[in-house]
Amino acid sequence: MNKYYIADKAFEKIFLYLKGRKDVYCKTQSKIRTFLESVYFIMRTGVQWIELPQNYGKYKTIHTRSNRKKPRKVDYYLYKERHLIECFFGKLKHFGRIFSRFDKMAQAYMGFLAFASTII
Repeated sequence: MNKYYIADKAFEKIFLYLKGRKDVYCKTQSKIRTFLESVYFIMRTGVQWIELPQNYGKYKTIHTRSNRKKPRKVDYYLYKERHLIECFFGKLKHFGRIFSRFDKMAQAYMGFLAFASTII
């Protein structure tokens, strides 16, 4: 198993949680898994969206220009999901301890990160 993939048991728990929420649209389980694994890959490696490997899908989730001669294909579902993630990180930046990472121990940092995530 690749270290950048989410384990099946963990994904089932995440998917059941997302499926139960009214504000999250879960079209298919495979699309949700692909999106979450791409976010996890970016989180682990630190690469930009444009450098995402092809097996995670298209990175182009930006709205197209209206005066473009040849319009780009856009995955609007992926755009909505990416927007939610970016808004979440924007909210996390308001917590100074997480934003500047004062904690030297990873366990303490992850504890504060989990606490701030539950508050958000």
